[in-house]
Amino acid sequence: MRPKCALLLAGLGVLAGCDQQPRQDTHHKDAKAPAKPSLLSLDGLIRFSDPKECIFTEPMDRLFASLIRSNPDYTISPGQPAIPRSFASAFGQPTSTTNSDHLLTVTMPVRGTWRGLRVVKISASAMPESDVMWNTIRFAAPKEAVIKRLNEAGMPLPPSGQRRHADEGDPMEFAVQLFVHGPVTDLECS
Repeated sequence: MRPKCALLLAGLGVLAGCDQQPRQDTHHKDAKAPAKPSLLSLDGLIRFSDPKECIFTEPMDRLFASLIRSNPDYTISPGQPAIPRSFASAFGQPTSTTNSDHLLTVTMPVRGTWRGLRVVKISASAMPESDVMWNTIRFAAPKEAVIKRLNEAGMPLPPSGQRRHADEGDPMEFAVQLFVHGPVTDLECS
């Protein structure tokens, strides 16, 4: 019968000739858990020039506009995201999908906060030969918390989470809509 541990090289932390691998002491009083990366505040990026119409200020508007490129032949394709350098660490790599109606959606994962709410992704959606684009910010927060923060930012959003364009030209067209997907809420601006 073989001994359980024949040789321990303590200086190298190597255990040889053993029937099983040593277990790491996970309860050592000096051991520290790895620090979670902090979330970057996006308050300086996600701002509105006209909150009533859900119009973003130039840096955020440019970021959304850069996600989808309009081509000379009236087609659209994923663009090159124009992320301000000071916020670049909060954004992941973009992905894109096109549905059967030719709606192109470009999505970027986000690790940040806005007014204390966790932001988990942004996306832009558009159709070829259309000048309408839908911009979406997904919050890991309930609808009521999102409405509260949007109201604080000057966007008078009712409890329904929907607000029509001021000109009321198309009664079915909303400037702002909130969509709840389980524990997350999407702010969609068109």
